Amino acid sequence: MTGVNLPAALVEFLQPSSNWIGLFITLCVWSFLYKENPMFRFWEHAYVGTAAGHGIVTNFTNTIKSGVVVNIGQNGEYWEILAIIVGCLIYFQPFRSRAWIAR
Repeated sequence: MTGVNLPAALVEFLQPSSNWIGLFITLCVWSFLYKENPMFRFWEHAYVGTAAGHGIVTNFTNTIKSGVVVNIGQNGEYWEILAIIVGCLIYFQPFRSRAWIAR
């Protein structure tokens, strides 16, 4: 994986300001102790969205890309398609008429 090369001046600017930004976000998140407010709601949603995005990307990189693409595409282990199909059956569970498929 390649890193991002930032100019030295930008790095020098972002280093001290990142501490202040982190402090501000932390205070906004902890502000719910006083009462719920718009800043808390915004940063709560931002945190949940970031965590969900990170989980999706990590799952894709560690599971789908390495397992499916390499094993099926390059190594020819086509039996894993059966495991993928069985794993996808869980998505029938919300539909009452087809819930038996998930079982």
